[in-house]
Amino acid sequence: MAFNENYMVGLTKDEVEGIVTCAPFLANLDKPETKAFVNRQKKMFGPDTVVSYFAESHYGLLMFLKNAIEKAGTGDKEKIIDAMGDQTLVVGNGPVTLRASDHHMILNMLIAGVSDGQLLMKEYIGPVAPADQCAGKSRA
Repeated sequence: MAFNENYMVGLTKDEVEGIVTCAPFLANLDKPETKAFVNRQKKMFGPDTVVSYFAESHYGLLMFLKNAIEKAGTGDKEKIIDAMGDQTLVVGNGPVTLRASDHHMILNMLIAGVSDGQLLMKEYIGPVAPADQCAGKSRA
């Protein structure tokens, strides 16, 4: 899961050829939300900016936090934490959900591989929901 577009510039074409990974985002997805996100990043940070799932996921997390602060209406940490869950945003690869039950994400996942020096989607998996990390536990 750790391999992404950032590594493409640090390794040779031969070193990356054939690497397979899973990811929630690729900058070259043929989706309107992907193109819009990548274009905004390149406009802000320059045309040579490498836009990977690191940028996309951090952007989404900051937007979730912003929304929680606004929803909580306060800077109180516990109230912001309580307001974090039960949100869905459209980011670079469609809607993602931050669950209220355990604050884990439902992400749109895909399998990607390097072919001829490019990291390309091989298979779209779609939304993947992890098991509830707090099942059977009450949240204090």
